[in-house]
Amino acid sequence: MKLALGASLRGWPIRHIRVINLSDLRTPKSAVLFDTLDGLEDDRHSIFSPSRAAELRRALGSGRAPVLRAWGKARQLSALAKLALSTLKTGPQLGLTDDGIHYRHPLPQRFDLQTRWLLDVSSQLDAWITDSNR
Repeated sequence: MKLALGASLRGWPIRHIRVINLSDLRTPKSAVLFDTLDGLEDDRHSIFSPSRAAELRRALGSGRAPVLRAWGKARQLSALAKLALSTLKTGPQLGLTDDGIHYRHPLPQRFDLQTRWLLDVSSQLDAWITDSNR
């Protein structure tokens, strides 16, 4: 929300944001999610699964808007992150990463890291907006 608000204040209104999770599984505790993922036999719980390609195309829309990668740095998500990356090859991509697989989440526990994330991704968004208007 803060990213969209910041862009709007700079004259680049964002009308909507679509959030697509790596998995359809929901739990407030990461450890429970990781245990559940370990017990699954396939990747159909993820919209990035090849079997759900049509659903993902509908969710992404035209492909002109940037995709923000921000699923976190937990190593237990590596397989899902790689699946998403292999699927999200087109269109503009934003996100903060050290290794090209794990992307910093917008809401880490420390407030200073949240603020840094917002500043860094806002800079990426500004650069994309400037480039796309050339």
